[in-house]
Amino acid sequence: MPRILVVEDDDSSRSLVARILERLGYATAQATNGQTALNILRQDSAFDLIVSDVRMSPMDGLHLLTEVKNGYSTIPVLLISVHGRPEWIAEALDNGASGFLVKPFVKDQLADAVNAILAPTSP
Repeated sequence: MPRILVVEDDDSSRSLVARILERLGYATAQATNGQTALNILRQDSAFDLIVSDVRMSPMDGLHLLTEVKNGYSTIPVLLISVHGRPEWIAEALDNGASGFLVKPFVKDQLADAVNAILAPTSP
């Protein structure tokens, strides 16, 4: 079963994304920010995908993306944000993000994005 690390500083958003992914057949772990996510990855890097919010503190999703690409380059990253600024989307994709979803999104949009990224290993 593919494993997904959900990184989001808003508790209800993080829980909702994790529940959707679990209902789709994925195992999830959760982190409240990029730094916590890196700490989790240092202990267990066997994740098939990271779904991360962009705006968080103390480490945002774009910085997390850079760290993941430098240290865990095989793990794809799907970024999500309520701010769909074109420059953020372009920067994210230029720096190796596998996708970008603008909040609010519906369950099917999340499912389609995750399934497309994990197509070879989908449940």
